[in-house]
Amino acid sequence: MGARWQARSGGEVITVARTSQPPARNGSVPLYYLSNGEELKAFELMSRYDQLKASA
Repeated sequence: MGARWQARSGGEVITVARTSQPPARNGSVPLYYLSNGEELKAFELMSRYDQLKASA
């Protein structure tokens, strides 16, 4: 939680506010609730955003 992501096209830095695993037909698929109000599956998150490295 709290990982920082930025849209591949640039723009604001967002964080993962929380996650959930609702049941699905093929098991369960994690949903990521982002600080900008979006709800995305893992594949969508990784397709649209780049994870930023933690600053030391």
